[in-house]
Amino acid sequence: MQNIIKFDTLISAISAIIILLAISYIFYSRSGSTYSLYYRLWSLFVGDKKFYDENLETYMQERKDLDKFNAVFNTEAKTKSDLLRFHKRITKHGIDIKKISESKGNFDFYKLKMEKPSLTFSFITFLFSVGIFLFSLVIVAIGVSDKAMLKFHDEEPWVLINHEMAKPALSKYKITPETCKKDNYDVNKINRLTKLSPNTIEVICHSFDSKDDAKTIDKYIAGQKGLPWIAVLLLFVAFRIFIFSIRRFCARDYRVYLKNQYIKSRKAARTTVN
Repeated sequence: MQNIIKFDTLISAISAIIILLAISYIFYSRSGSTYSLYYRLWSLFVGDKKFYDENLETYMQERKDLDKFNAVFNTEAKTKSDLLRFHKRITKHGIDIKKISESKGNFDFYKLKMEKPSLTFSFITFLFSVGIFLFSLVIVAIGVSDKAMLKFHDEEPWVLINHEMAKPALSKYKITPETCKKDNYDVNKINRLTKLSPNTIEVICHSFDSKDDAKTIDKYIAGQKGLPWIAVLLLFVAFRIFIFSIRRFCARDYRVYLKNQYIKSRKAARTTVN
């Protein structure tokens, strides 16, 4: 019981660390830095809330404003001057800041222009994210399966096997203990149906009656139970790449939007003057 309590405590500690790291990553990905986060942590544990030098405190406040703006609006402004110029531009031309937020990483705050990402590369990253997503689903399926996934020979297909059956991963035909004990058992016929070599088929049939083979299969099945955690990581990677590609598509659309807004704003300004 004591060991179980210690194990639960360890899991709780690891979970807390993961949550803190996740919060830090989200904060950094949104604001572009962790200055404000460290500032608050320093204030919490040390107690000094401000810099004693007024110039340093003013600079810190500017950084906090910049981080806050980036985090709230999902932008990537680098300096206060960039931010003020950006604010003046969007106000003057009536630009929806949501368009800038949704294209994060593709708006140049120095030039105040939307970049035009490569359409081909955007499609490649999108398809890559879909591929990782589908691969992670396969890993999850293997991880929650009650069958070990083994490959007996390089030229043969992967085999799903437990104590009751065995089958190639992409085949419906199953080899069972009953199959191996039939009077009309034909290894060549099974070979044609499964693409498994006669030697592999014999090994599979032997595993149904062998305690040592059964233990080996159980070990493989137990080892596969950790695969869903790898799938979680892959799903996160797929999600980040998917968001990256979508932002590139948005940037291409919003580039036209910005151009139209500038034209409308200038026409409105001329009409007012006249």
